[in-house]
Amino acid sequence: MPKPTPWKDEYTLLCERCGYIIEDLDQSLPCPECGKPITESLPERRVGTPWQQKPRFTSLLQTWWMTIRHPIRTTDLLKTSVENSTLRLASVHWSALAGSLSWVISMYLMLVTTRSAKTSKGEDAIAWFIAGIGGGLILYFGLAGGIWVLISIEEKGIRTISNARKFRLPHSYARSICDHGAIGWVLATAFGGIASILVILFESKPNIKLDSWMYLLPLVSALPGFLFFETFAYLGLRRCKYANRSRPNPDPDRTHDTLQPT
Repeated sequence: MPKPTPWKDEYTLLCERCGYIIEDLDQSLPCPECGKPITESLPERRVGTPWQQKPRFTSLLQTWWMTIRHPIRTTDLLKTSVENSTLRLASVHWSALAGSLSWVISMYLMLVTTRSAKTSKGEDAIAWFIAGIGGGLILYFGLAGGIWVLISIEEKGIRTISNARKFRLPHSYARSICDHGAIGWVLATAFGGIASILVILFESKPNIKLDSWMYLLPLVSALPGFLFFETFAYLGLRRCKYANRSRPNPDPDRTHDTLQPT
């Protein structure tokens, strides 16, 4: 099999499966290297997710739902754009909010189910309230910062692998992959929080004795969300490793931009 020649610049049309240069080939033909239809590698096919097309709350929900249900299709629709961190911020915010709310609800349940809190004259109730609200705020900022760092580390990892494997993955695609996959963290904190609440509810029942392993249920419940994030990052790297973008200036007489290292 012939090897793909080095591309001229970051906008050279490549087969998105193997990286072969298909810029001057008939678009009705398949890639001579791997057989992928050339039309499936055209930059016009990447129309963007609903969020990329029109950022707003409804498109955020649509994008999250599409990312969960059709992760491969989502990676194939991703496009480069003027990047901002709004999508990542939304994911981090809702992840931290799910975790902090679960803490507050857990503290409330412990308040109403603990005998000392019921029979006190209000001092214990105030203490529980402060613990719930204060702990929730601390947990919110802690989760927000931690999740943001983990997403950034994943983005850096995608770039590192891309450089090592000599893929052509622009910075904006690495960011978009991680920003869209961050819905996994929302799922992780939501599932983990619900599991924590259930553990407290069962523990408050006098006729129910929990096994020690059941206290790990919140951590186990959060695992699928984390795995989704990691899996989506892997799929995004594989599907966008030679992602094509439309040339800003199609005039062939103009000097091409050189490819910047990712």
